[in-house]
Amino acid sequence: MTNGNPFIDILKENLLFMRHQETQRMWIANVFVAIVVGFLAYVGKNGLANISWYIYLALTVVSLLCLLITFKLNHVFVKTKDATKEIFDSGKVSLGLDWKKYTVTLESEGIWGKPFLSVRWLYIALYALFTLYFLALWIFQ
Repeated sequence: MTNGNPFIDILKENLLFMRHQETQRMWIANVFVAIVVGFLAYVGKNGLANISWYIYLALTVVSLLCLLITFKLNHVFVKTKDATKEIFDSGKVSLGLDWKKYTVTLESEGIWGKPFLSVRWLYIALYALFTLYFLALWIFQ
């Protein structure tokens, strides 16, 4: 431990871990968007009629995997955030600052104060919509 208070070290690790979860979520989104843009560019050049069923299946599986990974990352992020807030709420850490002001930054109110427009729900919506889209293309080919 680098500090006399073990809860300070736990807090630092939690914050680093939450940043890591956000980074993972962003990279998954970047790779997913690159795959979808590549597919759409191919469709723009060759049309939907020339695409085999297994490409639709592969895109459906990729979308579904991204959705499941995002569910897992969101779950871990929320649990870590709640553990961090618990350290503050229990009074085990005194940073000499207004900790309630800090913990407010851990809560997302979403865009325009709508919780369902928070980043974590927008990622889920993105992957769910594309999963349904690719599934429909595969079924109704």
